Order: sequence, then C-alpha cells, then structure tokens
Amino acid sequence: MHEFEQFVNDGPLLDTPEGFLPFLERHIFNCIEAEVDILEHYCRDPQVVVLTRHMASFGASIVHERRAVPLVTVFAFAAQASAFNLWTDFFRAVLADRVNSIRGTFGLSPVTDWRAWLTSSDLFLACWPDWFSPRRASWPHGVRHLGFLQNDEIESGQVPTSVGRMLDSSPSPVLITGGTSVWRMAKQFYSVAAAACEAIHRPAILVCRHEPLISSPIPPGIICCRELPFASVMPSSPWCKSRFVNQNF
Repeated sequence: MHEFEQFVNDGPLLDTPEGFLPFLERHIFNCIEAEVDILEHYCRDPQVVVLTRHMASFGASIVHERRAVPLVTVFAFAAQASAFNLWTDFFRAVLADRVNSIRGTFGLSPVTDWRAWLTSSDLFLACWPDWFSPRRASWPHGVRHLGFLQNDEIESGQVPTSVGRMLDSSPSPVLITGGTSVWRMAKQFYSVAAAACEAIHRPAILVCRHEPLISSPIPPGIICCRELPFASVMPSSPWCKSRFVNQNF
C-alpha cells in the first residue's frame, strides 16, 4: 500500500518532460532486475509469449532480446499509439543514456536506432476498434485492433434503480468517468465535466471510486456512483445501440 501511495503521489511527475525520468527511476528502473528474473524463470517454457503494456516494457524488451521469446506489446488507449513518434524522440533525447546503461548490466549492446528497437515487438495490439482510432503511418507496423476490452463477469450486473431511471429518461445522460486512474488534473476533470452538464441542463452519471476527487456539492441532475456495471449500462445508451447492435459488434 505504501508503494502504491508513493506511485500515485508521484503521478504529477509524468505531466512534464523533466519529471518523467525521476518517475522512472523511482518506480520502474529500480524494478527491472527483479522483473527480468521473474520473466526469464517463466520463459524456460518454449511456448511462452511475453505480453506487456506499452511504456512499461523495459524488462520485457530485455528478456525478448536475451531469450529470443515472442513479445507482444499492448496499447491500452489510442493516445499511446498516436504519440508513438513522440515516445521515440523522448527515448532518443532523454532516456537513451540511462536505458543503454541498464542494458549493459544485462550484457546487451547499446541501442543506436531507437525507432527500430521500440518497434521490435512481434505484435502490437490496440485495445479499441478500428473506427474509434484507425491506424496511422506513425504507428508501428502491423498493429491489430482488438476492440474495446470488456469483462462481462465483472462489468455485467444489476443497474442501480436511480441510474436505470435516468437511462430511461430523455435526454439520455452523459457518462463521466476517468476510470480508476488518479492523476494531477483528475479533480478538475470531474468538476469541469459536471459543471458543463449542469450548464447545458443535461443529466449525467459520474463514476469515480476515489472520493477525494469529487468536488462537493455535486450539481443537481448528476448521480455519483463509486462503480457501475458498464457492460450493462452502455447497451442502454441510444448511441451504443445504433453503433454496436446494428453493426453486430
């Protein structure tokens, strides 16, 4: 829990280029040796494929090279793919010396072509459908769209009565959520989104499990929930019905 709190408290470091390296030093680079040890233990099985999230794949990339195991990198959201060129430039300008130093401790030669190294995964997966954010020339070659990820066992369930009534009303409500993330602008995001819905007289459902991020009082016409079964809520939306049901998604 203490490490998680430190991770969250250091989140604002990621909002500036100058803070990115200190964040990585505190929470990523110091874990690489242990990460590599764990991965290489499991990579003794020849059937293993290493799956990693983009921007958190340092240890996975090292194991990919050392053990020649297949590596699949996942883009969790579209902005990660869209900013891939920026990520490459950031590596070249800011992280190159530090990453090459870490690579040296594992007997790997320095990287000179950062674009080639960052696109060396055997496969890239995008966690959204093609229509939401189509592939661009700046993306790594061969990105495959998975569609939006959904766990029906967790996200399906009974919709609260108050939310159900709002979903059946007109106009349909706006869904406001930043997921489970805690970031520097989160409180302002929820506050501004709620105020905007109040200004246009639009009902809204605000979903956030972190109470300190919710400003009070909550504007009238807005229901605040700690969590919701999104798989049950979203099909009730007219937009979702026309977008997904009619196209058999």
